[in-house]
Formats: sequence, structure tokens, C-alpha cells
Amino acid sequence: MRKWSSLGSFVAWLCAVTRRAKIAPLANDYKELSAEELLSACANLGDIRAWEEFIRRFHIVVHATVARTARRYLTDPRTLSDDLEQEVFVKFSANGGEVLRRFAPRDPGSAFGYVKVIAARVVHDYFRSQQSKGLQEPAASAESIPATDDVDRRMIVRDIDDFLRKDANERDRQIFWLYYVNGMTAREIAALPGIEINAKGVESVLVRLGRSIRQFLGRGEGKARGTDVS
Repeated sequence: MRKWSSLGSFVAWLCAVTRRAKIAPLANDYKELSAEELLSACANLGDIRAWEEFIRRFHIVVHATVARTARRYLTDPRTLSDDLEQEVFVKFSANGGEVLRRFAPRDPGSAFGYVKVIAARVVHDYFRSQQSKGLQEPAASAESIPATDDVDRRMIVRDIDDFLRKDANERDRQIFWLYYVNGMTAREIAALPGIEINAKGVESVLVRLGRSIRQFLGRGEGKARGTDVS
């Protein structure tokens, strides 16, 4: 697998392979694009600003999906999680953005489901490849893995929602799901009755919850192997 020191260095790599370090933006503010519009913008691999927003917006979705899926194969998936997350983003940029061009939005929020499906498939494909080489003991039968990974998706949603009910107030929990499931922008969420904070405040909530959820998922990985992680 390719390996970068950070997802930021992945963007630098994408700049290099597309030979476009700077381009004219296709939107005034990528944060205001819907998730579906953002995937469409990223299909133009040279639109680096769109890719930076793509990574910012979908990183937690990819992280959660990779962690959950990899636990089918490894007791402690943290040793590979970072590499697999990067491979997911490479998958979206491979073959001229073919995966992104195939995306056909059916309803608001469908982009998040699509990203989860692709992320899960990258993990399954990696471990199946290792198993075929005799390098990895299977933790689950390949035939038993749903192609669309609906079971993993439901489990991830349930775990995150249980955590938010305990760790966040109702407004912040609502903001999280409006953004990550309904695909609403920070400005659209801020305009809703009862939110009572501006778009910057919504973004701050999302950053804070994203950090907390990554720590929560990390603790879950540690418990799966009999220890906890800080």
C-alpha cells in the first residue's frame, strides 16, 4: 500500500500526479456545497480545493467504516487503519476518478452512504487479497460479507448515536446527523429554528464531535483487544 505521513500529504500527491498545484476554484466556498455536489466536483481530479474539503468532510466517515470493517479480520486493526484510510481516498482518485464519476445521487445524504460502501469494499478487498496469498487468517467468510455492507453501516450509526446521546446535548447531536446523514451544509443547519448558532458555530460543533467520536472509536478498538487506548 502507498503510505503518506498525513492525508494532507495525500493532497500533495494528488497535486503532483494531476500536475495541477493551483487551479481556479469551481465554487466560491466548497463548505457550502452539498455532499453530492462535492463528490461531483472531486471527479475533476485537478480541483484540489474540492479534495481538501472532501477529506475534511468525509474523514470521520471513512475512519469509522474502516475501523468497523477491519475488526472482522483483526483483533487490533489500528496497525493498518491509517494505511487503509489512505487507500480509500486513493480508490476515489484512481483511474481518473472513475468511482466518483459512477456516483448517481438518489436523495440528499446518499453521498455518505456511497462513501461508506466504497470504504468497506476497499477493506474487504485488501484482506481478501492477503488471504489469497496466505498472509492473513480469515476472521469471516468472504461469502458472508454483504456487498453493500449494510450491517456495518447500521452498527456504526448505532454506536455513534449511542455515544452522542451520552456525550452531547440534543442540539449538537441533531447538528451531527443533519450534516453527516442529511448532507446539509453548516449554513443550512445554522438557519434552522432552534439551532441558535451561526455557521461558524456549527462547524465548531462538528469539529469537536468529530474529535470525540474518533477517540470513542479508538477506545472501542482497544477494548476489542483487551486494553484501552488514551
